[in-house]
Amino acid sequence: MTAAIKTSNKYQHLCYLCETCSEFLCVCDSSIDTLVTIDSARQDIPVITDSVDARPPVVNSDNATSPVSSKDCMQNSTCIDNLSLPCKGFNIGYLNIQGICGTNLSKFEELKCMLTSDKNNQLHVFGISETKLKDHKLSSTFHISGYQMPFRKDNDSNGGGGLIVFVKSGINAKRRDDLESHNISCIWLEISPVIGKSFLVGCMYRPLDSKIEWNDRFENFMDQVLNTGKEIILLGDLNKNLTNSHECAEWPNFITSLGLSQLITEPTRITANSATLIDHIYTNMKIIYPHVCVKQLCISDHFGIFCNRKLSTTAHKDSHQSISYRSFKSFNEANFIYDLERANLDQIMNYEDINEMLSVWSNIFLTVVDKHAPIKQHRVKKKIQPEWLTSEIIDCIKERDKCKIRGNYDQYKLLRNKVTSMIQKSKKVNIR
Repeated sequence: MTAAIKTSNKYQHLCYLCETCSEFLCVCDSSIDTLVTIDSARQDIPVITDSVDARPPVVNSDNATSPVSSKDCMQNSTCIDNLSLPCKGFNIGYLNIQGICGTNLSKFEELKCMLTSDKNNQLHVFGISETKLKDHKLSSTFHISGYQMPFRKDNDSNGGGGLIVFVKSGINAKRRDDLESHNISCIWLEISPVIGKSFLVGCMYRPLDSKIEWNDRFENFMDQVLNTGKEIILLGDLNKNLTNSHECAEWPNFITSLGLSQLITEPTRITANSATLIDHIYTNMKIIYPHVCVKQLCISDHFGIFCNRKLSTTAHKDSHQSISYRSFKSFNEANFIYDLERANLDQIMNYEDINEMLSVWSNIFLTVVDKHAPIKQHRVKKKIQPEWLTSEIIDCIKERDKCKIRGNYDQYKLLRNKVTSMIQKSKKVNIR
């Protein structure tokens, strides 16, 4: 770990491991992979003149500062100039940076050091959320040598949010504005490798104060993306803690129903009092992402998440399929009987052939049924779709969520219990 020290009117860095000073990186970095170097321009690093025992404070989620020893940082952190990513394949990373600028762009300078390190040359795409940038900050300010002009999406409504994605030079990347939405904070890029089909990379952020109706918007948003028929990989901070089964009881089932898999299994934000998994990676082709990792970077109190995509032309893409079913969520028995009684069934008697009579009756009956219980299609992915997750359960889950959105809590509680009961019964039948 290093701290800023003032020598000869110039700020340098003091390494607590070898007690030497340097302008930026310590000479002992080459032998200690977990050493973290911090830029002296950061205000949260103390400037010392006569003591080398001070430690840079780390601010936790409770806005309290506590000193961190070099030993702790070595054990828990990853050196920003060596992420130890796989040498083969296509590496994608993401971090909630909580403000990309810092004081005098100090945080951006740390980020630039990480992305331009020779040892991180295999990091091809890196997405960042909560940039907190506004229009007056030019994109050229954040251009990094060896990377294309960054793809950017600012949050103009308040001081938070904002996305930026860095893509290595030489990679064929195209912004897919047609897949983006004004009510979902996300950037979509289409990556076209030299060999193989193109695929979509998304970087997104879900604010902590999002309401439950955000799930409906996200479903419609993802349906549009999945309808492209392309492989997708989506990285972002969704502020849904997957280590808390009570808080996110329905989310895994919801994601599975979209044909997606979530790859991160370790906490991505750890404080003195909690360990949460709120930064996620989703894909519809889990089989070609064999390497996934979480790395603690001292740029933010969120950990960085990374995945490695196989660059193989033999990888088989699981095809989607659509299941058809009748939706009874708006079915009213009295109205159904009323319309059926008034259907013109007498015309059946105009035919002599029994098969023709049956065909006419069937057409009349199904016309009434289609009105009250229409046939719907739901896009699923067969290989990862749980057998117990039936279309009836999915319909009931959606109806339950709508009741909660509308404030109909009595009906919501009934449907909540019904969903639980349906899942339990379905699992007993399908899981043996």
